[in-house]
Amino acid sequence: MEAPPYNLKFCIPWRDDLPGPSRYEVSAHMIATRCRRTLVILSPDFLKSAAADFQLKFAHCLSPGARSKKVVPVFSAPCKMPDILRALSFVDFTNPGLRDWNWPRLNAVLQCPLNPDPRDYMSEAELEELKLNAGVITTRMWYSTGVLTMNFPEESEDNTP
Repeated sequence: MEAPPYNLKFCIPWRDDLPGPSRYEVSAHMIATRCRRTLVILSPDFLKSAAADFQLKFAHCLSPGARSKKVVPVFSAPCKMPDILRALSFVDFTNPGLRDWNWPRLNAVLQCPLNPDPRDYMSEAELEELKLNAGVITTRMWYSTGVLTMNFPEESEDNTP
């Protein structure tokens, strides 16, 4: 994917490590500062690697609730999905019949912005309605798939609703 037609830049730990500090410190620095996404290449060898486990958990901590889609699981060989990734969609390259279909999908995920602008997928009317209703909302609980809004009645001076 670093060659045409995709021309992406990847940070590959064994290839792009910086000399000096510990391997884990270098991985954490690169994931936090130089990587927009972290591809987790899942295989039986991945499941045995302490370094891969650290990198996965560190990247996952940077994207709590998978809101920014920083972690992208990719199966390269049949293996068990780590529990920490169960809520995420994955790309499966273990099926040879789907490989040509999966490359553009993976590229699309890697190219999309981490924090998309709502104006890209909402009309001006929907945005205006959101602004008008925002003053009424007192508490919001955000989930990865949507927004749950709770309105609380105003309290009177004697603490009765």
